[in-house]
Amino acid sequence: MKRRKIWTGAFLAALALPGVTLAQTCHSLTGSWKLNPEASRLGAGLSFNPHLRIDAIDLSLELTADGLAQTWRLKGPFVDEADSYLTPVTGGARPTNVHSALNFVPVAVGGRWENCTLVEEDQTFLFGQSFWTKSTFIVSPDDRRLTIHQVSVADLGDTERDLVFDRLPAKDAR
Repeated sequence: MKRRKIWTGAFLAALALPGVTLAQTCHSLTGSWKLNPEASRLGAGLSFNPHLRIDAIDLSLELTADGLAQTWRLKGPFVDEADSYLTPVTGGARPTNVHSALNFVPVAVGGRWENCTLVEEDQTFLFGQSFWTKSTFIVSPDDRRLTIHQVSVADLGDTERDLVFDRLPAKDAR
């Protein structure tokens, strides 16, 4: 009985220590996602350029040993473009090779895990101005919805928005 109390006490003490948690199951970011504009809070909208209006975003994510591979397909009346890059999730930043016709170019990205949430920080150029964006990727408990909360800081003004995506079934993934 005494041994059982010692182990129970040690277990409870370990839980009280910072950084010690029980194993948890995280939902996967990997998959194909489609923007749900009605559920999103878009702030300034999807495009800063009214001539390149964006009506839809399809997002493909894949967790790899090197990080999160992302492909963003932007669609609109005069736009149908896909940009791909890898976000390392080791806490460091990596340059990208994105050259977007939309004048919105992520030039360096990096990420880290905070429990089941991916936090991505990137430096982006928009119309020649540099700004920083912090994005948090959160998958819903039912594994069907992804919310990317974005906060950007720039000389042209701060922006905050929530992009909400619905997971596409595997057969609908493109």
